[in-house]
Amino acid sequence: MKHAAPKTPWVKTKAFKAGYAATLAGAVLAVSSITATTPASALAGNETYASYTASNGVTSQYHVIANNIDWTKPVGVVFFMDGDHHNKKQTTIHNPSGASLQAIGQVANSHNMVLVPVVSPDKDGSRGGFTWWEDKQTNGKWFRDFAQNFIAEHGIDSTNVWTLGQSGGSEFIGYELGANSQESWRNGGGDIMVGGGNSDGMKTDPSAAYRKIPMYWYVGTNDNVKDSNAYGWSAYRAALSGKATYDANGFTNTHLVMVPNTNHFQYNHAQILDDTLNRNTTGATWSMTTLTTASNKTQAVDVFDPQPGYQAIADYYYQHGGLDKLGYATAQPTFTNARGITQNFSSEKNIYWTEATGAHTIAWKGAIGDRFARQGFENGWGYPSIDETSYAGGAKQYFENTYGATAVYWSKATGAHSLVKDGAIRTKWVNHGHAKTLGFPATDEIFMDATGVAGPGAKASFVKDGERTVAYWSDDTGAHIMNEKGAIHAAWQKFGGAAWMGYPVTDETTDAHGVTSVTFSNGTTLNWTAQSGVWVS
Repeated sequence: MKHAAPKTPWVKTKAFKAGYAATLAGAVLAVSSITATTPASALAGNETYASYTASNGVTSQYHVIANNIDWTKPVGVVFFMDGDHHNKKQTTIHNPSGASLQAIGQVANSHNMVLVPVVSPDKDGSRGGFTWWEDKQTNGKWFRDFAQNFIAEHGIDSTNVWTLGQSGGSEFIGYELGANSQESWRNGGGDIMVGGGNSDGMKTDPSAAYRKIPMYWYVGTNDNVKDSNAYGWSAYRAALSGKATYDANGFTNTHLVMVPNTNHFQYNHAQILDDTLNRNTTGATWSMTTLTTASNKTQAVDVFDPQPGYQAIADYYYQHGGLDKLGYATAQPTFTNARGITQNFSSEKNIYWTEATGAHTIAWKGAIGDRFARQGFENGWGYPSIDETSYAGGAKQYFENTYGATAVYWSKATGAHSLVKDGAIRTKWVNHGHAKTLGFPATDEIFMDATGVAGPGAKASFVKDGERTVAYWSDDTGAHIMNEKGAIHAAWQKFGGAAWMGYPVTDETTDAHGVTSVTFSNGTTLNWTAQSGVWVS
């Protein structure tokens, strides 16, 4: 391996050797092939285009940024792999003195870690450009050989080895480094995949300990199809799919972090690295406030989740079946009113979130989802506060907005209709046995602007086995039920309904003598028997 003259001395002491060996001996992720002793002569410093040839005969290059490293303490490493490119001007990897790599290096060095930007071994740019992922197995063999050699030769703490990828570099991490011979070159650390990171499953079955390694996927809300140079490829879908694949393979320390209003070429890798390493150390939760404080930056780039909704949607997605149940994301999350967020999926479902309601789905194929859309989406009933749930042979779902909560019920016979969830009519219905006794709502609960002796009120109808029950409510009378097809209800309407007789103040009941009656707020009682018909008392 060729090295430039060192600019920063790599201090090697007996105490450091002993400490380093002890660190490796206590590592959680045991890798027998990695040497746990500091090399006899440690080379050092900032390097550009150093060369390494692996055991498979493949040669590539790398840079080293190692300023102000304290070699009396364990030293970690961050290997950085950039995205696809057709010429050197399209990538930061061929500008080692440029602001981007130097900023990433400054962050890594501040954590007592060496930054090693690595050039892809790909020499054929005629396909997708110079990439990591097209020949991922060949490139993976080269990288693992190189990383293991670099770690051993320079006394790197093999329990603190991180990868940082952008776009195609992230795809390489997801498809190859995290899935194939994972424990042959490091004992611990983590992976940061920015703008990508898909996977098609494990090539090598990792140990239970390795499945705890921290893995982060960062993707911009504007980083979707057509945003990168790869036709038809979506970094957003890649990140969702990659995380879902690792979750399905038993990895328990995975994190999806959204970057609002950011496209494929706007990521701040230095800040992402800094915040990830800080959070991995402290266990802090994701929020704009804590991220800004930890980075001591106010607005360098609008990075990460400004509210917990993005993570809540992602958590809901993985907890409710991921790709198998919800499909892939067809659009990035979008802000809605009331500080809400929604996201579309190929299963023809949306996940909606607000801080008040949490994350829940709307199924567009169902009758409740169809009514939700016709009511004006979230501008009508508001946001779902529960998922659509099976109920008494039908289904139900609740919604909330700033005005209150709505309960929507569906059956095959009645369709989907809404009631005021905490209203008196729904309470009356529930207290009388709900769908089991009175059936499902056959109408929405509607407002009644009555005049005369009655003020405003509301009503809703219910149907069970052809029997229709109607409930009326006003603030003065409360909620009461009548047989909507009965003679008393017909007579009441004939006599002017609520405008002349007011609302019912009793339920329609039948006494021991077979007389059915209802009393109204003007003091009138309507009575009925089969023999006598309707009379007033």
